[in-house]
Amino acid sequence: MHRRWSWLIAILIVSIPNALHAAQASVLVDGTVVQRTWDVPFETIGNFVSIDLGMDGTEELVVGNGAGHAPSIAILREDGSRLNTFVPFAHNEMHGTNLVVGDVDGDGALEIVVANAYGSDPLVRVLSTFGELEQEFYAYAETFRGGVNLAVGDIDGDGVDDIVTAAGLSGGPHVRVFRNDGRLITDAFVFDTSDRSGVGVATLDVNHDGRRELMVTHFGKSTPEARLVSFTENGVALHEPFPTYAPRYVYGTSVFPVDDVHVAIAPNGHGGPHIRMFSAQGEVVKDWFAYEADVRDRVLISASSLNHIVTARATPVLVSRLDRHIRVDLSEQHLYAYQDGVRLIDFPISAARRPWKTPTGEFSIMRKLPIHTYRWFDRAGNLLYNLPNVEYNLEFTPHIYIHYAYWHNNFGRPMSHGCVNAPYDGIKWLYEWANVGTPVVVTQ
Repeated sequence: MHRRWSWLIAILIVSIPNALHAAQASVLVDGTVVQRTWDVPFETIGNFVSIDLGMDGTEELVVGNGAGHAPSIAILREDGSRLNTFVPFAHNEMHGTNLVVGDVDGDGALEIVVANAYGSDPLVRVLSTFGELEQEFYAYAETFRGGVNLAVGDIDGDGVDDIVTAAGLSGGPHVRVFRNDGRLITDAFVFDTSDRSGVGVATLDVNHDGRRELMVTHFGKSTPEARLVSFTENGVALHEPFPTYAPRYVYGTSVFPVDDVHVAIAPNGHGGPHIRMFSAQGEVVKDWFAYEADVRDRVLISASSLNHIVTARATPVLVSRLDRHIRVDLSEQHLYAYQDGVRLIDFPISAARRPWKTPTGEFSIMRKLPIHTYRWFDRAGNLLYNLPNVEYNLEFTPHIYIHYAYWHNNFGRPMSHGCVNAPYDGIKWLYEWANVGTPVVVTQ
């Protein structure tokens, strides 16, 4: 039987322009590092797997796009040159493509299992290595938009790889195990049910009994710890979690398989490229910095042993600022709301048009008015406009508000005399979510 693999999926939540069509990676073999350039149709990698797709003794690279690019999977030779490219989802699903590789139907050939990252529905697809659709199913409620992290491995001991899904950012710690056609085998909540940081997941076979266990981590803002999870005939065993980094690091971690009894764990950004390899019991067996110590990108890993490791840099999973805050980008005419490092919502706005200005800088919500009337007078006291009964008003500096604008639908272009005009659905959500004191950052 061929080697079984499980791979954690990267989730990227920022848009990056598609320009260079190449990405950089490092290969570490027995202490020697070789730099590689990958020919991919996107500038930034979302995730990747190094695996022998053709089962001919030569490894290929399966590389998925990051957020901000149309969904794409590139199949590369080991040297980084491209063999094939295909599209796993609709072109407008620009959230990042998560993927794992395994023999999930037991036919002796490998399949590519894909899901969208944060921002899209939890649809899981099973593709041939040529990109042909074989199966698809929803791993969670169709309304869930936190993304799906993936792993593969034989959990129930029947000799066939199962599909393991883990709820992504903003989701509960819900891990589910499926057959390739979407039939549920088992599931578990692997951390406290109130946790909303999402789960990173990989599989390993600690007992060498053909039934794989899971190693899980907190994917978003939370304590840096990992936990072994065992599925047995008697139920689910949640082993005691062990620390992976200093407690002050709270940006989430990714876990990657190395062999049957080891995993690699890396920060999800903003913490230095510090890779640590652990036994299933939490003992550190190897650690090093994959890049210069001041690098703050996320590090992705694909390893076939403790001494053969491929790494690539990716955009951090979370934004660096972790508090609840609002960002208004005047250059984009767009508003973003964040909490715990996760972008919760974004929508187009209309800020000031010339010669008026929307003030820039950092402010905070001063007061919330469910209904407000806006009047503007010239210096002679003549009424220039009167806009009564405006809903959902958030004042963030004297006389300047984020508010609904029922008198136009031209959002995305400057329109106002200084306030931030917003569409109804967006401002309604923002008004209910924001508190007095919530920071508002306005950038040019």
